[in-house]
Amino acid sequence: MTFSKEIYVAVGSNLPNPMGSPILNVLKAIQLLKSDIIKVVGCSDFYETVAQPNYSDPPFINAVVALETNIKPEDLLHMLLVIENKLGRIRTAQNAPRTIDLDLLAYGQEVIASDFLHLPHPKIAERIFVLKPWHDLNPAWIHPVFRQTVQKMLDSVFSQYHLIKKLGCQKIINANKYKMS
Repeated sequence: MTFSKEIYVAVGSNLPNPMGSPILNVLKAIQLLKSDIIKVVGCSDFYETVAQPNYSDPPFINAVVALETNIKPEDLLHMLLVIENKLGRIRTAQNAPRTIDLDLLAYGQEVIASDFLHLPHPKIAERIFVLKPWHDLNPAWIHPVFRQTVQKMLDSVFSQYHLIKKLGCQKIINANKYKMS
């Protein structure tokens, strides 16, 4: 199969599930994204981010992955929801803690506004926990509506830098020492 679209997906977790810690949830979600029709072509570093807007909630583990696929954006979104369900995501309230959160950030340069899907994700430009990891992968990606690069959008949220820190490799290795099934 030939892949033609580059897609970015945010991956986050701030609650453990029976399979493991938030770091393991993020790793497992990335593993579940790989298939015959989806190719994972990049993954950012992992970041620990203060939960927003509820700062008293557990901190999030965040990353962004780059994918390539030819499936329609709506079908990809459905696949992300299936993975969330598989990893124990229960939707309670907006911004509530969660075992996994998969957000379709961008699908090539497509702009979609439907009841079910908005692309690019409407809150990209205000989220340090999306922009910093995305910057690891492609700081030059240009938002098709705002006409700004990831770098420029990241610069505009500089005041949020105190909310995010890169996780050391050892923390991820220690979290991953238990086999993911």
